[in-house]
Amino acid sequence: MVSIITPVIEVNNLWSSYNGIYALNGITLTIPSATIMAVVGPNGAGKSTLFKCLVGLLKPLSGTIEIMGVDVVEHPRHAYNKIGYLPERAGIYDSLTVEQSLWYAGSIHSIREEELRISIDKLSSTFKMHDRLQQKTETLSKGLRQTVAIMQAFIHDPKIALL
Repeated sequence: MVSIITPVIEVNNLWSSYNGIYALNGITLTIPSATIMAVVGPNGAGKSTLFKCLVGLLKPLSGTIEIMGVDVVEHPRHAYNKIGYLPERAGIYDSLTVEQSLWYAGSIHSIREEELRISIDKLSSTFKMHDRLQQKTETLSKGLRQTVAIMQAFIHDPKIALL
């Protein structure tokens, strides 16, 4: 019996540059479902550029990217909704409480109020943050701020996590 594993991410001949310097030079990769993969390399190797292209924040010069069969260049918003993305510098707003931060992240993904309440409850329980929901993020330790950023990345129950 032959098992066919459907790729969740397919990148073909991806090129991207900053100020005339190529950050991505013909990258091709296929990532099957149920895979954990690390992207490693020195500073300037193109790791962040690759991630920004994968989530549709940066349009490549050429090449194709498909996330679960969705063309990221043609339909970046549709692809983004399938991804939980934690950038190097996560968008945590000091003046918001933890709960407000999660509501904000949920609104970006157009989650209905009832579903968002359930997701916040589930995540705050999983990450043991129930007692901090009303706390302003500016008062949290660096580690707890990172926890809030992770919770924001998972607020919409994504099928793919890019951390």
